[in-house]
Amino acid sequence: MFGLEKKELKILRQLNTPAKIQNFLNRMPMNFEKKGETNLSPMSVLEKKTCHCTEGAALAALALRVQGYPPLVLDLTANKNDFDHVVAVYQKDGRWGAISKTNHAALRYREPIYNSLRELAMSYFHEYLDNRGRKNLRSFSPAVNLKRFDKLGWMTTKEEIDYIPEYLVEVKHFPILNQKQIRNLRKAEPIEIEAGKITEWKPEKGKNNPSSGKNKRYYLYILKCRDKTLYTGITVDLIRRIREHNSSQLGSKYTAARRPVRLVYAKKFRNRSAASKEEYRIKRLSKKEKSELILSRFSFAQKKSGRKEKRPPSS
Repeated sequence: MFGLEKKELKILRQLNTPAKIQNFLNRMPMNFEKKGETNLSPMSVLEKKTCHCTEGAALAALALRVQGYPPLVLDLTANKNDFDHVVAVYQKDGRWGAISKTNHAALRYREPIYNSLRELAMSYFHEYLDNRGRKNLRSFSPAVNLKRFDKLGWMTTKEEIDYIPEYLVEVKHFPILNQKQIRNLRKAEPIEIEAGKITEWKPEKGKNNPSSGKNKRYYLYILKCRDKTLYTGITVDLIRRIREHNSSQLGSKYTAARRPVRLVYAKKFRNRSAASKEEYRIKRLSKKEKSELILSRFSFAQKKSGRKEKRPPSS
């Protein structure tokens, strides 16, 4: 089934309810990514017996697929003060539920009782807070069917599946608050903040260090499309991602209708969180401000190299 080996398929078949899938993830130690960010595939998670939220969501989606559900994940996005969170989602009797890998008392499993994905996402709002009591959840994605990545072998590979979180960053998200609501938010109570600090797993020195994340870097990039509009995204592989935008269904819908595209700006970051925050900032800039950013980067590179090069065309 799905090209899975007998050993792994046997494990996944035993997880024949969403609750059993959640229990399986709960028993698995947290991946603290001590050697750098990872995006382990489901097969690597089963082998290394560790995962973080995105990795756990992908494994849960595969387990759900083995049981006849579509392999769906949902991206919950925070503001600049917090991290995003990914869960696997499913429907039972027309109601939505979620399977979640987390190290905290919050952001956990959801029973299938929610009428819509928005209702499900909103159930995480009040517990999505930081140590200063700020409530940071801002938007959610549609349910993304991982079937779209079947040709890349996400279910059977032991290579990293960076293309899944990259796609989740780029897919359309739906805001849950307007600006007036954000301004009027009340901070969480001290007891809520303390509860949010409870963790299930503690990092152990020399353990739980998947080596595949070593030296991984994320790139924020800006593309100029055929119609002279600008598109911003993040990736761990610039060459692959630009190729996808120009010739593959794995590129975004926006760039697919505006090919060819070309790279006009790129900046390297040590982790996805930093790259995502910069992406959020840049996407809020006007086209003029983005163009000035591109030109300033070009001018800096030209000055550093000491060479005179043709400057990128203006927008």
